[in-house]
Amino acid sequence: MTLPTTSVRFYLSASLLVDGSLGLVFSQSVLLALVASGLSRDDAYRIVQRDARQAWEERRALRAVLEDDPEVALGPGALDGAFDLHRLLRHAGRAVDALGALGVEGAP
Repeated sequence: MTLPTTSVRFYLSASLLVDGSLGLVFSQSVLLALVASGLSRDDAYRIVQRDARQAWEERRALRAVLEDDPEVALGPGALDGAFDLHRLLRHAGRAVDALGALGVEGAP
């Protein structure tokens, strides 16, 4: 499948955003994965907030901080799912299309 140039630019911009954010854009997905693993929402929220703050302060990837945290009982597969860029962007096309329909400059 060949993506339109606009979609490729959007994907590359999103990839740069993810890298520049140290993966913090995945914090909601991580929170949901922790809740699905059996933690209470409050405990999961506390862990994600603490680890996100640590990642930002140390300029480390959130995933690396989570992997080092003994309170995070998510295996590699669960972390892969939480940090899946395609899943994060699965509805992005709708937003881009809506902007284009509104005549927003730079939208397709």
